[in-house]
Amino acid sequence: MPCVIPDRAIPQSEVAQHNSKGDCWLIIHGAVCDVTEWIPDHPGGGEMLIKKAGKDATMQFKLSHPAYVLQDQVQQWAIGYVEGAKLGDGIVVKGKGDVVEAAPRAAESTPGCFAKIMGAICG
Repeated sequence: MPCVIPDRAIPQSEVAQHNSKGDCWLIIHGAVCDVTEWIPDHPGGGEMLIKKAGKDATMQFKLSHPAYVLQDQVQQWAIGYVEGAKLGDGIVVKGKGDVVEAAPRAAESTPGCFAKIMGAICG
């Protein structure tokens, strides 16, 4: 099942302006996500989101989240996509026909390296 995001092209320069705790946008696989309301509830801590506010957080996202989170969370918080960016696998713009299949959910039982390290340190 693809992650469907709104058909709104957002310039990188606009994303960069949303870089604080009270106005936090992240880029994940080319999708622009307004995660401001998610900061207090983020399981890894809000500071992780604020640190990447206004920037591309794809690498950190991939390291600490199983593949199914792309569908569950990115779709929930997406407000558009970075103008001119290539969208990651599994993301499709609403109303566009080019659907790329999401990664299989088999990976969800295997936490990423970052998640393992954080579990060992914090758990």
